Amino acid sequence: QPQPQPQPQPQPAPVPPTISGGCVDVTLDDGSDWYLATYKGFGCAWLAEDSSRCESYGGSSYANEKNGMSGKAACCTCHGPEPVAVGSTGCTSKVQFGQSCDLANDCCVSPFKCKAWGSLSYCLN
Repeated sequence: QPQPQPQPQPQPAPVPPTISGGCVDVTLDDGSDWYLATYKGFGCAWLAEDSSRCESYGGSSYANEKNGMSGKAACCTCHGPEPVAVGSTGCTSKVQFGQSCDLANDCCVSPFKCKAWGSLSYCLN
C-alpha cells in the first residue's frame, strides 16, 4: 500500500536585515544590497563581521558607486542609516521607512514623514 508523502511547507519570505531599534540597511535603487565603492559582495553584512571595519571602510572614500552613500550612512551596524542634510538646501539622500531621521530636515522617502517616536524619530506613514 503506498504511503502518503509529506508536502513541502512554504518557506517565509526573507526579511530585510535589521538591528535593535528597527533599523534597516539601505538598498540601492534597483533593490540590491548596498556595497562598498565598486566591491559587490562587500556590504553591510561584511562590515558587521568585524567591529573595526566600519571605522576602516565605512567612510566616504569607500562610498557606493551608484548612490554615493558610505557604510556609516547606509549600514545599521555602522550606526546608519541616518538622514544626510546640507544646511537649508535640504537632503542629499533619502531615508527609507522605519529608519531614523532628523525632524528638522525631513529626509524621508515619499510618502513617509519623519515623526517623533519616544525620544527618537523615524520615517513613518
